[in-house]
Amino acid sequence: MTESRKMTACLIGDPPFELFHSMEIYEAGLAGGLGKITGIETSRYRWPGRRGLPGNKYLSAVMTYWERHLRCPSLLQPPLADIYHILDHSYGHLLAKLPPERTIITCHDLMPMMVKGYAKSLGGKLSLASFRHSVSYLNKARHIIADSGATKTALMKLLGISEKKITVVFLGVDEMFCPGPAAPDHLRPNETKYVLQVGATAEPYKNTMNILRSFSLLPKKAGKDITLLKAGKPYTGEQQNHIEKEGLASSVRYLGFVEREKLPEVYRQASVLLMPSLYEGFGMPLLEAMACGVPVVTSRRGSIPEVAGEAVLYVDPEDPKDIARGVEKVLNDSTLRQDLITKGLLRAKAFAWKRTAEETLMVYRKIIDSN
Repeated sequence: MTESRKMTACLIGDPPFELFHSMEIYEAGLAGGLGKITGIETSRYRWPGRRGLPGNKYLSAVMTYWERHLRCPSLLQPPLADIYHILDHSYGHLLAKLPPERTIITCHDLMPMMVKGYAKSLGGKLSLASFRHSVSYLNKARHIIADSGATKTALMKLLGISEKKITVVFLGVDEMFCPGPAAPDHLRPNETKYVLQVGATAEPYKNTMNILRSFSLLPKKAGKDITLLKAGKPYTGEQQNHIEKEGLASSVRYLGFVEREKLPEVYRQASVLLMPSLYEGFGMPLLEAMACGVPVVTSRRGSIPEVAGEAVLYVDPEDPKDIARGVEKVLNDSTLRQDLITKGLLRAKAFAWKRTAEETLMVYRKIIDSN
């Protein structure tokens, strides 16, 4: 590539039917950051098709496999570029349609291969087989970007990928996540404290049952003014049964899917973010909460210590009593609470999409210079 010509990179994100909001955030953040850097021209591959799939879970599973592994590879016709960047490891198999010597794949995690409970059902077994097929292409790519050191270690251990072939590039947090006024909430008395849970519920690594068990252990005297605020996917049947059985229904408030631009206001309403995951490949809600000035109770699992540092309160995710103690401590100890808020705000500033873009560009240049 000559000095006078700009480098060109084609970002290949998820097709619209997936509705993977975390992947949409990554694509938008990276593209936005790269777009502010001179010397590179970035395009985002636009897939045809509509958002979402049929509501029936069995039909949806079949359609997902067909779309991912048959239709999408047949449709892929990217423009000429110096670098091709597959942004989701679940689409690693698209490498078969791209020049491997100029293709990078970002791996966010290898969760289905690491956490028990993914292959209990026939659908789960098929999903795991599909996942293994996709990530088998990672070793054939020119280079891999991992969200965290934890994901890099998993790639080396589970897929046998050379350390030299992996670069860790942390994600960023959008600037709209910052301290500010919460949205008006006329549905709670002024003294109510919200314990916020954000994101998925069915996935085993999210540890939702232990979140619910811990909530039922919070002191009865505090139970009247503490509400578990759930944003994102609904609770499963098992989880909802537990809520009813333990008499927690009046203490749980479900917001449903919250549009991203309104999410900062939800964080600001919370007294604490509770996220005692059994594993994370990165942990975006931690970062968003800290950036909004919300203290966090979480676990020392996976990538979480890399992202959160010492700006959070760590608990044992497999011990509901310890989770409950952690929440109670943050709610009642004003000194600890303010310390976590201060440290969290400072920690979040280190994670910017500008940095993500700059470090990604360094990987691009390294590949081009070595070709």
